[in-house]
Amino acid sequence: LYHYIPGMMKAGIDWDQIAALIAPRKLFLAWGALDKGTPEPMYRAFVNAIEKRCKEEDLPQSVFTYEEADKGHEISSKMLDVSMKFLKEKLK
Repeated sequence: LYHYIPGMMKAGIDWDQIAALIAPRKLFLAWGALDKGTPEPMYRAFVNAIEKRCKEEDLPQSVFTYEEADKGHEISSKMLDVSMKFLKEKLK
């Protein structure tokens, strides 16, 4: 992904820092524990960075997550249901 922002690595910027800039906008992340394309440390870094920024800057909760232990890089029917509920409740 680093090729999308030229000079990002040279500047010492990582994707969790970019993800943290999403706040205070709402973000929903559905993640499957068997996802090899988005390993758990990367997923957790994104969530933690956003939560940290919200706490430090007294912003409202911005990241909402749903996890499934037996799924990989796919959208399950339950993930889709939870995603649609998020959209209906949070993005009015």
